[in-house]
Amino acid sequence: CYGRERPNPRHLDMLVAPPVWTARGLAALSSPRLAQSAAVLHLCGNRLLVNGAVALLRAASSRPAAGLPLLWAMKQTAFRHFTAGESLADVRAAAATLAPAGVRMIVDHSTEESEAADARQANLRAKVALLGKLRAELAGECVFVPIKLTALASPTLLERLTVGAGRLGGGGGGGGGGCPE
Repeated sequence: CYGRERPNPRHLDMLVAPPVWTARGLAALSSPRLAQSAAVLHLCGNRLLVNGAVALLRAASSRPAAGLPLLWAMKQTAFRHFTAGESLADVRAAAATLAPAGVRMIVDHSTEESEAADARQANLRAKVALLGKLRAELAGECVFVPIKLTALASPTLLERLTVGAGRLGGGGGGGGGGCPE
């Protein structure tokens, strides 16, 4: 549930995995991979470092040739920690490694690059194609695929629906707040 209001504690219970799930997932990783993950997570806890890295990445993406070394370094460290890879083959390999420990995947492949009205049909076709590939190649391992609704429908319409749902659910309906329980 997203919005300006504080989350309902009942919703937070769903976000915390039981320790046994975490232990099973971590058991699938090698010791060097665990050490790398611990280091990346520790570094991500430093707000100054994270803000600096974000600024560097923005600068690198605005000057691709000059930023290649930084982008390469990010791919070798943080990117590998937070993603399964850049291709479906990479995702399949990660799934094969993690599946024996009972870990399944959330595939978040951004097929919705543009929110412009003229891009919505192409975004929808790309997302449907992705879902078809995942069904064919990762049906047992992929449990969730997020969809960016603002790339498939008018953001204005979605905002109106959110306000209306908030009013119906008693969440205040002030535009971005209420989550019906």
